[in-house]
Amino acid sequence: MNHIYLFLLLFSFLTLFSYPQENVSEKILIKGSISDAGSFMELPYTMVVNKQSSIGIFADMNGKFTLTANKTDTIIISARGYSTKKICFNDSGSKAVYEVEIMMQKLSVTLKEVEIFSHRKIEEIESDISKMKEFRKNDHMVSGLNAVQSPL
Repeated sequence: MNHIYLFLLLFSFLTLFSYPQENVSEKILIKGSISDAGSFMELPYTMVVNKQSSIGIFADMNGKFTLTANKTDTIIISARGYSTKKICFNDSGSKAVYEVEIMMQKLSVTLKEVEIFSHRKIEEIESDISKMKEFRKNDHMVSGLNAVQSPL
Protein backbone atom coordinates (compact mmCIF):
# COMPACT_ATOMS: atom_id res chain seq x y z
CA MET A 1 0.00 0.00 0.00
CA ASN A 2 2.87 2.36 0.80
CA HIS A 3 4.34 1.68 -2.64
CA ILE A 4 1.15 2.85 -4.34
CA TYR A 5 1.16 6.12 -2.36
CA LEU A 6 4.81 6.63 -3.12
CA PHE A 7 4.20 5.92 -6.82
CA LEU A 8 1.24 8.35 -6.93
CA LEU A 9 3.24 11.03 -5.13
CA LEU A 10 6.19 10.61 -7.52
CA PHE A 11 3.86 10.59 -10.56
CA SER A 12 2.14 13.81 -9.35
CA PHE A 13 5.47 15.49 -8.74
CA LEU A 14 6.81 14.60 -12.21
CA THR A 15 3.57 15.62 -13.92
CA LEU A 16 3.58 18.99 -12.18
CA PHE A 17 7.13 19.89 -13.26
CA SER A 18 6.88 18.45 -16.77
CA TYR A 19 4.00 20.78 -17.69
CA PRO A 20 5.18 23.09 -20.49
CA GLN A 21 5.81 26.65 -19.40
CA GLU A 22 5.06 28.20 -22.81
CA ASN A 23 2.28 30.41 -21.51
CA VAL A 24 4.53 32.07 -18.95
CA SER A 25 6.11 35.16 -20.52
CA GLU A 26 9.33 36.49 -19.11
CA LYS A 27 9.36 40.29 -18.80
CA ILE A 28 12.52 42.02 -19.96
CA LEU A 29 13.80 45.59 -20.07
CA ILE A 30 15.23 46.78 -23.38
CA LYS A 31 17.59 49.78 -23.37
CA GLY A 32 18.57 50.90 -26.83
CA SER A 33 20.22 53.57 -28.91
CA ILE A 34 19.33 54.20 -32.55
CA SER A 35 21.83 55.62 -35.07
CA ASP A 36 22.29 56.13 -38.80
CA ALA A 37 24.47 53.30 -40.17
CA GLY A 38 26.36 55.59 -42.53
CA SER A 39 27.09 58.63 -40.39
CA PHE A 40 26.76 57.06 -36.90
CA MET A 41 24.64 60.09 -35.94
CA GLU A 42 21.84 59.50 -33.44
CA LEU A 43 18.33 59.36 -34.88
CA PRO A 44 16.11 61.43 -32.58
CA TYR A 45 12.42 60.67 -31.99
CA THR A 46 12.49 57.33 -33.81
CA MET A 47 9.36 55.19 -33.34
CA VAL A 48 9.72 51.96 -31.32
CA VAL A 49 6.66 49.67 -31.31
CA ASN A 50 5.91 46.35 -29.62
CA LYS A 51 4.23 44.36 -32.42
CA GLN A 52 2.27 42.05 -30.10
CA SER A 53 0.82 44.71 -27.78
CA SER A 54 0.75 47.55 -30.36
CA ILE A 55 2.20 49.85 -27.72
CA GLY A 56 4.77 52.28 -29.01
CA ILE A 57 7.13 54.94 -27.76
CA PHE A 58 9.50 57.44 -29.32
CA ALA A 59 13.22 57.52 -28.73
CA ASP A 60 14.49 60.71 -27.10
CA MET A 61 16.39 63.49 -28.85
CA ASN A 62 19.61 61.42 -28.58
CA GLY A 63 18.04 58.32 -30.17
CA LYS A 64 17.82 56.46 -26.83
CA PHE A 65 14.83 54.50 -25.55
CA THR A 66 13.79 52.16 -22.73
CA LEU A 67 10.97 49.65 -23.16
CA THR A 68 9.50 46.81 -21.10
CA ALA A 69 8.27 43.81 -23.08
CA ASN A 70 7.82 40.06 -22.97
CA LYS A 71 10.86 38.12 -24.09
CA THR A 72 8.81 36.59 -26.94
CA ASP A 73 7.65 39.97 -28.29
CA THR A 74 8.89 41.46 -31.56
CA ILE A 75 10.01 45.09 -31.42
CA ILE A 76 9.78 47.20 -34.59
CA ILE A 77 11.94 50.30 -35.07
CA SER A 78 10.85 52.76 -37.74
CA ALA A 79 12.10 56.15 -38.94
CA ARG A 80 11.14 58.17 -42.00
CA GLY A 81 13.62 57.61 -44.82
CA TYR A 82 15.07 54.42 -43.26
CA SER A 83 14.42 50.69 -43.60
CA THR A 84 12.36 49.20 -40.77
CA LYS A 85 14.20 46.99 -38.24
CA LYS A 86 12.74 44.12 -36.21
CA ILE A 87 14.31 42.66 -33.07
CA CYS A 88 13.27 39.77 -30.85
CA PHE A 89 14.98 38.29 -27.81
CA ASN A 90 13.19 34.92 -27.76
CA ASP A 91 16.32 32.97 -28.79
CA SER A 92 18.68 35.06 -26.65
CA GLY A 93 20.13 34.00 -23.34
CA SER A 94 18.04 34.75 -20.25
CA LYS A 95 18.73 38.22 -18.94
CA ALA A 96 16.52 40.79 -17.25
CA VAL A 97 18.00 43.75 -19.18
CA TYR A 98 19.12 43.85 -22.82
CA GLU A 99 21.17 46.75 -24.18
CA VAL A 100 21.08 47.12 -27.96
CA GLU A 101 22.58 49.45 -30.57
CA ILE A 102 20.42 49.67 -33.66
CA MET A 103 21.96 50.93 -36.89
CA MET A 104 19.34 52.10 -39.37
CA GLN A 105 19.97 51.86 -43.14
CA LYS A 106 18.78 54.73 -45.34
CA LEU A 107 16.23 53.83 -47.98
CA SER A 108 17.44 53.99 -51.55
CA VAL A 109 14.93 54.80 -54.27
CA THR A 110 15.66 54.71 -57.98
CA LEU A 111 13.36 56.85 -60.11
CA LYS A 112 12.72 56.73 -63.82
CA GLU A 113 14.52 59.28 -65.97
CA VAL A 114 12.52 62.43 -66.61
CA GLU A 115 12.96 64.62 -69.66
CA ILE A 116 12.10 68.30 -69.29
CA PHE A 117 11.32 70.49 -72.27
CA SER A 118 11.64 74.26 -72.28
CA HIS A 119 8.65 76.48 -73.02
CA ARG A 120 7.87 76.51 -76.76
CA LYS A 121 5.47 78.36 -79.00
CA ILE A 122 2.61 76.50 -80.66
CA GLU A 123 4.22 76.96 -84.07
CA GLU A 124 7.34 75.09 -82.91
CA ILE A 125 5.22 72.24 -81.53
CA GLU A 126 3.23 71.99 -84.79
CA SER A 127 6.49 71.99 -86.76
CA ASP A 128 7.80 69.07 -84.67
CA ILE A 129 4.52 67.19 -85.08
CA SER A 130 4.60 67.59 -88.85
CA LYS A 131 8.10 66.02 -88.91
CA MET A 132 6.85 62.87 -87.15
CA LYS A 133 6.39 59.70 -89.19
CA GLU A 134 2.82 58.50 -89.73
CA PHE A 135 1.31 61.75 -88.48
CA ARG A 136 -2.36 62.11 -89.28
CA LYS A 137 -3.92 65.46 -88.48
CA ASN A 138 -7.35 63.90 -87.83
CA ASP A 139 -5.89 61.92 -84.89
CA HIS A 140 -5.39 65.23 -83.11
CA MET A 141 -8.78 66.73 -83.97
CA VAL A 142 -11.95 66.33 -81.93
CA SER A 143 -15.20 67.04 -83.76
CA GLY A 144 -13.41 69.22 -86.26
CA LEU A 145 -11.77 71.36 -83.52
CA ASN A 146 -8.04 71.60 -83.13
CA ALA A 147 -7.44 69.75 -79.84
CA VAL A 148 -4.15 71.55 -79.27
CA GLN A 149 -5.73 75.02 -79.48
CA SER A 150 -9.01 74.14 -77.76
CA PRO A 151 -9.43 75.68 -74.27
CA LEU A 152 -11.06 72.46 -73.11
